[in-house]
Amino acid sequence: MHWRSVLAYVPPAAELAKMRAAVAGKPEHPDRPLIAMFEDRIKSGPTTISKHFCADGHRGWRFGETYSSGKYCDTVATPSAAWQLFPPTLKVLDATKLGSRDPEQDVTQLESTFLPEVGLLLFGGLSYGKVSNLEPGPITLDGAKWSVDAGLKGEHPPQTDFAMRFYGHWDSAKNRGFVDGTEIIRSGFAPQTIGDSWTISDWQLFESANLHAARSAVYRRSNGVLDRSVTLVGINRIDGGFNAAIAVPSRDEPDIFRGIPLFTSMADYRTRTVSDTTPEGVINTRPLGGLPPPPGRATLDVIGYVILFGLLFATVVMWRIYHRP
Repeated sequence: MHWRSVLAYVPPAAELAKMRAAVAGKPEHPDRPLIAMFEDRIKSGPTTISKHFCADGHRGWRFGETYSSGKYCDTVATPSAAWQLFPPTLKVLDATKLGSRDPEQDVTQLESTFLPEVGLLLFGGLSYGKVSNLEPGPITLDGAKWSVDAGLKGEHPPQTDFAMRFYGHWDSAKNRGFVDGTEIIRSGFAPQTIGDSWTISDWQLFESANLHAARSAVYRRSNGVLDRSVTLVGINRIDGGFNAAIAVPSRDEPDIFRGIPLFTSMADYRTRTVSDTTPEGVINTRPLGGLPPPPGRATLDVIGYVILFGLLFATVVMWRIYHRP
């Protein structure tokens, strides 16, 4: 699965000026990378990131990002192989540490950064309920259109309340429903996001994977300003199968996505060793420890959004009740 994320938002000049003033004289302030990203967009235009994702059920996943600078990062998390490639560094991880919250090796924590976009394109945002804690209310039907509100379970004080509206249509020819959009309708902790919405469109059947997916998802703030867009490039089966996608990169063999990967340092957490390659091609091995931190990735100004798992099932069931032949 390949898609593009385009991050377009730049705050108004007055707000950006306040941010600059807040970090003045504070070189370690956490908002500095964010301000630098906004300034880069003012100068060069929106931030575009090309992404790919492949999975094989319980066998795990591979996720990769390619930035406009040409740099890239690929991560694999499976029971049999786990690694992260961010040239010039390759980290070969101990797969038994996945899910352990080990700060060095538990790359499954990356799921929160890419699964929302995957779920947005495949399920219209109805697929991430295990962390959402939202429950759907009654479904409203109006001809071929449907909508449902989903809010946090239980009683919540106003400052922590949150709810979203999902809406879409039923396609009788395809005998299934589709999501056309979502909107934040309550947000006690971030009231400025009320009215923010995703518009989801151009659903197509990808026969190679036998599933429908949306070609486009566009996020706008409540005032109509474009914040970001997600565009699906394609969904295809992998030549060589999933095993080819998760194979640990080699200095000599081409990677299925990257060709011959360019890394000069390999940290193997299974053997606790580091292999460094000199410009002359000499490989020097040393114990793992005291490594400098990996190259940092720019902080993305991602506005979190919550999407729902059980809601998809509920919607389909209700539509089948009301659209029986």
